[in-house]
Amino acid sequence: PEYQCNNNNVCLITTDGTSLNIEETKKIIQNADYTIFVVGTTSGEGNDRESLSFAQSVTQCQLEPAESQDDLIAILSEYSKKSIVAMVCPGACLTPWKDKVDSILHGFLPGQGYGAALSDIIFGKYNPTGKLPITMPNIENEVNFTPEMYPGVNKTCIYSEGMYVDYRWYTNQIPPVQPSFSFGHGLSYTSFEYSNLVVVVVDDVDVAPTVTDTDTKTEVETETETATDNDTLVTLQVD
Repeated sequence: PEYQCNNNNVCLITTDGTSLNIEETKKIIQNADYTIFVVGTTSGEGNDRESLSFAQSVTQCQLEPAESQDDLIAILSEYSKKSIVAMVCPGACLTPWKDKVDSILHGFLPGQGYGAALSDIIFGKYNPTGKLPITMPNIENEVNFTPEMYPGVNKTCIYSEGMYVDYRWYTNQIPPVQPSFSFGHGLSYTSFEYSNLVVVVVDDVDVAPTVTDTDTKTEVETETETATDNDTLVTLQVD
């Protein structure tokens, strides 16, 4: 591991995990105020992920110890005062350790500037305000894709799911299935309160509530966008 300390005796310890065993890592984490787990998957054009897990096989050429990335988070977060998981993944992924950590940041495919952006968010220079553009499932293939649907048979995929993709599949089950994280989920360093909600139904649905930042007491007037033939999607744009 590498140790860096500033003049205020604030120290940062970094390691890729390959040079430590679990017991050594536990001791470092127990003495730290915060632990940041940076995990990722490997894929590319013509080389899809083998699963939605961070515990992918060594054939993916990932640099990780004998324990998978999921195992490391699950085991070591038990010894951390505060745990942050920063994920790099091209889409939906499984987070079986989500109830053991304090924060999860999904970076999707952030590029070479991720380190600086991650630092700005963690240290509060910028407020994380993104919302999930996808649904995060609880288990592998929760939506019950058949081999004919994905990855296909004889290089042919049959999209028999129709309109029931992503959140539509979850909301149209009887009873509805609660995903790990819903489409549109996203937290920030503040909280919001909705008030004065008015719904007007004519040809379309129009919703215009007042949104209040409960930390700064700033009120924001909102507008909405509507929707589809069978379902109404309400989008609140808060600036």
